[in-house]
Amino acid sequence: MKNKINYLLLFLGALFIFSSSAMAKPVITSVVEQFETAGSRDLYLVTVDPKGETITGYLITTDAGGTNGESYSTSASRQYLTIPNGLYYIWVKTTSSTSDPYKINVTNSCSDDPTVTNATGTGKYERCYRKFSNGTEIPVSNATDATCDAGYNIDAAYSTITANDCSNKRAETYGLPFRYCRKIYNYKCVKVQSSGGSSSGSGGGSTPSSASNSNLNTRITTKYIYLRCNNRCNTSNNKCNTYEI
Repeated sequence: MKNKINYLLLFLGALFIFSSSAMAKPVITSVVEQFETAGSRDLYLVTVDPKGETITGYLITTDAGGTNGESYSTSASRQYLTIPNGLYYIWVKTTSSTSDPYKINVTNSCSDDPTVTNATGTGKYERCYRKFSNGTEIPVSNATDATCDAGYNIDAAYSTITANDCSNKRAETYGLPFRYCRKIYNYKCVKVQSSGGSSSGSGGGSTPSSASNSNLNTRITTKYIYLRCNNRCNTSNNKCNTYEI
């Protein structure tokens, strides 16, 4: 009888140990920002202890509930992730469980500044893009170009891209479908002078009449947009898409 009790206790102990091991959650042990030669720092290396389970993927969300975000299908216990500026939660999934979220505040990647409207001077704004492994660049947000207040025109010669690290980003090097990258734009709004005066934006000379001013606005604005579009690989889709990998 005593031997049966001992065997039973050993069996229950082994069952408990096995069950605890099977239910153990994977643990994210570190998330380290990666330093490249130049540009924004969107890249992070995540290291995971899978607790004996097989990793099936990673998830980046903006909420602690993990309801939606960008997912990566991989079995690697060391995985690179690309992340824009903001507060995020990183998760790792295995065949039987999901880790607790790893909170991270990204500050050195790319951001989307609000659209500048009714401008009367000079300034700059930042835009965040996704650069895919095939070279395509798509803006993350629906933010548009800067616009001037009534009586002002965009100076197209001044309103250009002054910083662009998208060309340096290589998604395929790190096994990623895309990388986040940053572009910074300057803008300058020049006051339209009254008839007979000179305009600082046009380099002097007479300003056309009111009817001609309308055409001048159209030409300058069109030129500005054309310059901007030449720096985007995809202008047919300015909407933010969610990419499930």
